[in-house]
Amino acid sequence: MPSLIDMPEVVMKNILENLKDFRDVQTLRKTCHDLRNLIDDSNYDPKIRQCAIWVDRSLSSEEQRFGEVVMYYDYWNIGVVYKETKDGCLIAQNEKQKILKNENYLKIAGNDIGLNLSMQKSEIELFEILNGSRTDPGFREILWIPFLEHLSRNLKNRPRPLRVEEFKTCPLNQDEILLILPFLDAKSIQKIHFYDSFYTDGRPENPLKIDEILKLEQWKMASIFTSDLFIDLEQFHENYEHFEFVHVRVTEIMAEDLEKIRETFFHSPKLEFMKIRYHKLKDQPPFGEAILDERDWENWFFRVPNKEKILKIQHFEDYSCEFYDFRWIDEEKVPEYGGIQ
Repeated sequence: MPSLIDMPEVVMKNILENLKDFRDVQTLRKTCHDLRNLIDDSNYDPKIRQCAIWVDRSLSSEEQRFGEVVMYYDYWNIGVVYKETKDGCLIAQNEKQKILKNENYLKIAGNDIGLNLSMQKSEIELFEILNGSRTDPGFREILWIPFLEHLSRNLKNRPRPLRVEEFKTCPLNQDEILLILPFLDAKSIQKIHFYDSFYTDGRPENPLKIDEILKLEQWKMASIFTSDLFIDLEQFHENYEHFEFVHVRVTEIMAEDLEKIRETFFHSPKLEFMKIRYHKLKDQPPFGEAILDERDWENWFFRVPNKEKILKIQHFEDYSCEFYDFRWIDEEKVPEYGGIQ
C-alpha cells in the first residue's frame, strides 16, 4: 500500500486544498521530514488574509508578570496564544493547551509565525504588529525587541518579500519599524499606520524619527500614511508628496510648515488629503484673513493654475484637539461666503 509521500502531486494538492485551514497543513508538515519537503515543493498557498500579532505582559494566578504573544489570523477568527511560564512556554488554541518545557516562548512564537507565513504567496490584506505595554519598565528590551528580531529573521529568510497591502504597528522608535517594513513587498504595500498603544498621548516630548524610513521603497510606494504618534515634521517634509492621504500628529507647527504643505499640494500630482493634529501652534498661518463658517472654523480657498479643483485649508478644534486640514474640493462646493484666492 503506497504511503502518503508516494501519492501523485495532483492527489497531494487535493489533500492540502481540502484541509480545514493552514494550521492543519502545518500539523501535517511536522509529521515527518519527507512529508515536509513534499508540502514545501507543492506550491501550497495558505491564503492568509489577515495576520495580527499582540505582544504584552499578562497577570498570572501567582500575581507574577509573564510575557505573552497572541497571534490572530483571518480577522480574529483564528487565535493562538504563546505564554511565558516558570519552566517554559504554554501554547493555547481554542480549548487545547500544551506546555513545551525549557522553551523560550518568544522564539517559539516568532518561528511559528515565520513558518505560517513561509508559504504565503498571495497578498495579505492586513498585517499588524501591536503591543500593550509601552510604559511597562523593561518591556521593550525583554519582550518587544527580542520578538521583533525573531520575526525579522524569518521574514528576511523568505524566498520573496511578504506581500502585504496594509501594515500597522505601534513602535517606540524607528529601529523597530526597520526590523519589519524592509521585508514587506514594496510593490504591494499601499497603507502604513503607526499607532499609539494604550494611549500614552503620542509622546509629544519625543517625536518619532523617520529619516531612515523615508529612504525605503516601501515608504515611497505607499499611498496612505497615518500616525497617532508624534512624528518629526522637519524630516517628514522631505518625502511625502507621493501619498494620496495623510493624517499625522506633530509637536508644533509654524507658518513656514503650513506654507510648505500648501506648496506641496500645489505641485504634487497625487496628494488629495492631509490632516495635521498639532500640540502647539508657534505663529499665525500665512494664508491671509480666514473665512469663518457656521462652526467658527477658519477656512481658506485657493485656485491653482492647471488644477480643476480648489484647495481648501481648514483650521479647527475638535474634542480639545487642534487640526489643520488640507484637501481638494470641487469649485461648486465652495460656500457662497468663501472667497477664492
